[in-house]
Amino acid sequence: MTWIGGCAIMSNDKIQQEEELVVLTSIYGEEWQTVDRDSHIYKIDIYQEHVRQIGNLRQLTFQVILPSDYPSSSPPVCELHAPWMADEEIAIITSRLEAIFRDNVGELVLYQWIECIRDHLNSLPEDTDLSLAESSGEKEQLKSEISADDDVDADLSIALELPVSGAMSKAVVDDGELVECPQIAHGEPLTDRRSTFQAHIAPVTSQLEVRSVMKCLLENRKIANATHNVMAYRIYDGGKNVWYQHCSDDGESAAGGRLLHLLQILKVQGVVVVVTRWYGGIHLGPDRFKHYSNCARDLLQSNGYLQGKSEDTRKSAHKSQKPKKRK
Repeated sequence: MTWIGGCAIMSNDKIQQEEELVVLTSIYGEEWQTVDRDSHIYKIDIYQEHVRQIGNLRQLTFQVILPSDYPSSSPPVCELHAPWMADEEIAIITSRLEAIFRDNVGELVLYQWIECIRDHLNSLPEDTDLSLAESSGEKEQLKSEISADDDVDADLSIALELPVSGAMSKAVVDDGELVECPQIAHGEPLTDRRSTFQAHIAPVTSQLEVRSVMKCLLENRKIANATHNVMAYRIYDGGKNVWYQHCSDDGESAAGGRLLHLLQILKVQGVVVVVTRWYGGIHLGPDRFKHYSNCARDLLQSNGYLQGKSEDTRKSAHKSQKPKKRK
């Protein structure tokens, strides 16, 4: 927006954005949501239709940030969130969105993007489990190799054989190719009522590196035999102006989404976080989510990923909880 003679004049990009938002609202109704109008953030949940009809929802959340020079120069910054979908499928969708923008520079593309995603979801077989299938298969294979005598108490013996605090790096094989695994840092184990939690983090710049980190972690027999390995990552590709983010619950319902949300509110990027839990036989209730978050946050902070963000986030979270002074 520019000012001429004391009057505000909207740029052509801004005018086109406003028109596009009106059209999208008229088409999708309440499904098209405003996340933060001041920051130009919007989202829509897109479903695989034929699976939705039988009650087994496969949902992809498509979130966009509209830069000031969209559509004339820059594409919207998009985030795709679908925990059930494999990274390869996310990458295919992203490449198709990029192609649409390249073919339509200067034109509005959000409707085309949404329908492209919808078409891709509906083309997927409804009976295929696409979520981290390769890593899950490796995990089960490793589990089967561990004998009953190797099972140990969650609150004592396991912690003695976990990766030590610090970092490690090594090469792993991915699709027959030797890939250098990023350096992985391991946090201190936390034990509550016989359940043990431990966080692991690594810097990543691609989904290939995320897979290599998971492969490297699962080569540790204790991690492979854990009850849950909850994972989340966020990567920003500045060249393509696209966010890549993904999470996995690994059987701990909603834990992956909470871990990804933690990365979002901390504004952390270029990192994969895995929190391993060895269940000790006693239900922890909501406390388990607190342990997942605290283990991840502590390791992120100790490795320099927060640098001042932690305190700001805590202040923001508790701002509304401060008691009001009586007049």
